[in-house]
Amino acid sequence: MPWYVTQRRTLTGYPGIRFYAAAPITNGEGLGLGTLCVAAPEPGGLNPFQRSALNQLAHTVVLLLESRQAMCEQARQLRYLATHDELTALPNRVLGTDRLQTAVARAHRNGTTMALLFIDLDNFKMVNDTYGHAAGDVVLADIGRRLVASTRETDTVTRWGGDEFLVILSDITHRDDAESKLAHLLEVLGSSYPIGSSAVSVSASIGLAVYPDDGKDEKALLNHADMAMYQTKRARSGG
Repeated sequence: MPWYVTQRRTLTGYPGIRFYAAAPITNGEGLGLGTLCVAAPEPGGLNPFQRSALNQLAHTVVLLLESRQAMCEQARQLRYLATHDELTALPNRVLGTDRLQTAVARAHRNGTTMALLFIDLDNFKMVNDTYGHAAGDVVLADIGRRLVASTRETDTVTRWGGDEFLVILSDITHRDDAESKLAHLLEVLGSSYPIGSSAVSVSASIGLAVYPDDGKDEKALLNHADMAMYQTKRARSGG
């Protein structure tokens, strides 16, 4: 590792310093991150042992920085895994609940309207039983992508669990907007899903809850949307 020594009567900006030595701190790609410096009020130099010690200290600093970076990255990954569904990469129930609470609080604060769509896939067990769980996972991941592609960046799509999904529609103008989105999602989800050389069709039942008409907190909205979804499912099955 290269090192630098400067001896001058004065160093600009540092009065009283007559000796200065530094070893560069670089990462594994050779990018300079800084320097490890030593200074003294008297002129002097570094003997071979001191030079080696300074370089070794600089190397230790690099290792500590890399270790901290690795720990931060690991913490970031753990936070992601704790808040996202591994299969679909969508927010999971934990993050979905937080997003729903935030959307309700924003609507309450701004005097606006938001909506919740509770989606349950119909007879999805038949897909797993017929094609296998791996194929079912492919379909679920595709459903997640379709839902995200059919909503705005300001909305949230959550995998609530199993074959259930939530869509949080923030800042809508009228209930009609949410009902129109519901109809569109039914159409999007109803298209066939390729599985190898085959294709499978999946239908969904969707329940709608609108703030503040159907509930003024996240629990009330969830209950209303859940009940609306089951009413739709029963009506389809003739029950």
